[in-house]
Amino acid sequence: MSSDEAYAAFLNQANQASSSSASTTAASFPSAAPSAHSITNAPIPTELRHVDAYYTSEADEPFEPVSLRWAGGTLPSETEFLALIAATGAVEILAPEEFDASGAYQNVVEAVSTVSKSGVRVFRVSQGSRVVYFVLGLDARADGLVGFMARAVES
Repeated sequence: MSSDEAYAAFLNQANQASSSSASTTAASFPSAAPSAHSITNAPIPTELRHVDAYYTSEADEPFEPVSLRWAGGTLPSETEFLALIAATGAVEILAPEEFDASGAYQNVVEAVSTVSKSGVRVFRVSQGSRVVYFVLGLDARADGLVGFMARAVES
């Protein structure tokens, strides 16, 4: 009987350690950029609500629609974009072809292109192995940026 109790205690301890490390990982993930919900401050175009795509990485996260108020008139620079999303980390601007060389995310880029009055630009915000990709264009309806964001883990 004692060995059963010891084994149960061992399992409980292992499950507690696993749960706390998983919550630590989840809590630290948004440090590269805030969530789509927290940065979306303008209406999301209907055309973006129906895109079902996932960014393939160690995390396989969905592309989430975002809409940001931006009165700059042109797509933001790296510095302006970090300030806009209130994030820390390194930011890099990519052409859609660099971001999606294999064509796996063509539906994402095309959806942004249909609601944008400018070209599509990809912002890669990274902090260590945690990365958030923003596929954005200038909103054709109002001042702002519209598109998608997807989280990735790249080690």
